[in-house]
Amino acid sequence: MRTRFVFGVLCTALFGCGEDAGQPAPAGTRQVMSARPAENTPAAAGNEQPPAGDGTSQPTPVMSGTPSSGEQMPTPALNPDGMQMGAGEQLPAPAEPTAPGKLTTENGMIRIMAIGDSITRATCWRAALWSELNESFPARFDFVGTLTSDNGCAPASYDRDNQGYSSSLITEIVANVTTARTCDPNPCPALSDLQQAFLAKPTDVALMHFGTNDVWNGKNPQDIINGYTEVVKALRAANPKVVILVAQIIPMNVTDTTCGGCTCAGCVAGVPALNTLITSWAAQQSSADSPVRVVDQYDGYDAVADNRDGVHPNDLGSKKIADHWFAALSPLF
Repeated sequence: MRTRFVFGVLCTALFGCGEDAGQPAPAGTRQVMSARPAENTPAAAGNEQPPAGDGTSQPTPVMSGTPSSGEQMPTPALNPDGMQMGAGEQLPAPAEPTAPGKLTTENGMIRIMAIGDSITRATCWRAALWSELNESFPARFDFVGTLTSDNGCAPASYDRDNQGYSSSLITEIVANVTTARTCDPNPCPALSDLQQAFLAKPTDVALMHFGTNDVWNGKNPQDIINGYTEVVKALRAANPKVVILVAQIIPMNVTDTTCGGCTCAGCVAGVPALNTLITSWAAQQSSADSPVRVVDQYDGYDAVADNRDGVHPNDLGSKKIADHWFAALSPLF
């Protein structure tokens, strides 16, 4: 009886109950919300209160019982299995981008085309890459191109097909400038020459290291990037599903060793400037059918120790370049 009496007094003081502690409030009278939220009960949407003027946050009211007309209870968070999340449970972090998948071709053979200037045509990284691929994926790849070249590289049996034009500038190729300098082969290629080569020798994967001569000749990095875009269009015209691996080009140290009286004060900053643009450009150009992926050939490459003349890779530099291409190609097999 004493407990019933105390509870009745409290009920009368707080809620206006009758003498019976179980008697509800009169009809039409809204219950007063508790000034202190119930433990582990989410606040109703829209009931957040601003901090008090003295800088002390006020407790967020919690609606008790069934919400009245117009009020909504919050929707409980669900985990990926469709179950209501428990206290302290967090949604999983977004998945990381998936690694490149295996490349499917009609005959199981992956055609690979190396595209560029003398760093592609007149050095030994193609031979080093061929050796690595032949050891790991024998009879499952084919270097393609309308040109052949060799710089005395080992092994002598490597596939020499490529699409490298010594001394060429990608900005001049897309502008159809073919006589501004002497290329190998000569005359220098026009964009139509690349288009015809890509159609004659379609490739599944393109390895592009292009722009060294453009940087050396002070061309605007954005113009070089625009040249890349035209090459990508030409590649996709021949094979809409071509995978394009674009190198962040190797550093240069142009001196008299490179050529008599040669210098390139702007190359030190010009190469990183181009490489930075390559990253954002590749993301814009990439698609599900024809991905464009960046291969970092710059970091860890020494323009003095890894080049034979400050520009062209020696055997050590060729091995570094081949290793990076191999790492990018391997997941496709």
